Amino acid sequence: MGACTSVNACTRTHRKPKIKTTEVRSRMGDSKRAWDDGDNDFSNAATTRYEETHQSRTMQQSASTPVLPGYAAAAYATPKKFFAKATGTPDLHDYRVHFYLDHDGHHVNVSPWHDIPLKAPSGAYHFVCEIPKWSRKKFEISTKEGANPILQDKDKKTGNLRSYVWGDMAFNYGAFPQTWEDPDEISPHTNHAGDDDPLDVIELSGRAFDTGAIVEVKVLGVIAMIDSGETDWKVIAIHTKDPLAKLLNDVEDVHKHCHGAIPAIVEWLRLYKTHKGVINKFAFNGECKNRAFAEEIIHECHQFWK
Repeated sequence: MGACTSVNACTRTHRKPKIKTTEVRSRMGDSKRAWDDGDNDFSNAATTRYEETHQSRTMQQSASTPVLPGYAAAAYATPKKFFAKATGTPDLHDYRVHFYLDHDGHHVNVSPWHDIPLKAPSGAYHFVCEIPKWSRKKFEISTKEGANPILQDKDKKTGNLRSYVWGDMAFNYGAFPQTWEDPDEISPHTNHAGDDDPLDVIELSGRAFDTGAIVEVKVLGVIAMIDSGETDWKVIAIHTKDPLAKLLNDVEDVHKHCHGAIPAIVEWLRLYKTHKGVINKFAFNGECKNRAFAEEIIHECHQFWK
């Protein structure tokens, strides 16, 4: 297979208001669920506890936002028994993508942040797609709403729904579940605290995944972005079933087979806020660190989440 000459060729085919960290930890603790990693399903006891604890919230949510077909995750890309459905109207403030677990025929509302395991039984990582490739609406997992649906972020000043003015993303963008960039922990690599969000992921495969797709990916590297004085890691990964995945095992392979892709990603991240007069900064002079380093960051953020 020939080498790619740019991020576009290689991939052919944010930020929420702060709340006190103690409140964040309380919210995370309340919404976490027991998970049986052995068979990728809830145990009966865990499901019973989940339903008892969240029955009123689920009933209220179901009454106010009936489940409608939407940006459902592609079947082949979604772990067994997980699926996503949308409520509300696209391009309006009520639009949400909710996640569910099919447990013995019962659809249990789950959190993409807390309930989907970080790793699949195969050893790959689970990537939750928020923003499809070649789009610009700023969808993100809500860390404040119950069950953490995906929504379109709002501008803090105007309240308008946000889109990337700089242009379409040339990659799929999302997050790793069960990770958290702790705002109380200053990274020795960046000298800045975490941004209070799940760990961001840039996925390089050749197709665009829907908002809400859950995809098994291979980690390749990580970029240390500093956004508004906060550490905002960007993990570089690729869908395990993408044709390029066999060639890409570390960041050096990306440089070799997708020449210019990493510099193009860094440049996009550096400049996408220039319409606001902001140029983002990076640790390591914008260098993408290797897979081993990236997995250390993932492990660290998984421990922060716990």
